[in-house]
Amino acid sequence: MAEVLGAGSSIVSVLQLAATVIKYLNDVKNAHDDLKTLHTEIVNAVGILSTLSALSTSGDPWLANVHSLSRQNGPLSQFRSLLERLAVLLGPGSGTGKLFKYPFRKGQIQNIMAEMDRSKALFNIALQVDNMCVPQFAVF
Repeated sequence: MAEVLGAGSSIVSVLQLAATVIKYLNDVKNAHDDLKTLHTEIVNAVGILSTLSALSTSGDPWLANVHSLSRQNGPLSQFRSLLERLAVLLGPGSGTGKLFKYPFRKGQIQNIMAEMDRSKALFNIALQVDNMCVPQFAVF
């Protein structure tokens, strides 16, 4: 049961961090297309994480893969690190926000997007595998 609570609270804290990064991206005036794409990708990840959060608190024993996402240095931890780096790059005192200065070096945004895609893929795979493992009951 402690694992279930741990997974749920980890996901919730990542969702809160994602909301902060989304707010920073919303505050950027005349955002570069890369940042608009990044915003969309984070919003998509939040959707997946919201589903994971709802499932992880259910305590369903069939959700082993969803629960494993929150292990130490696991996919959820890596996604949190990515969001923390983005929060530092985009947050107050970084020269961004209303007084926008593009915070990324050449190629850096592509690396961030690739990392985000890997995380989202792992989240989706965990959901799909756990969904396939749920016993199916025949309806007569």
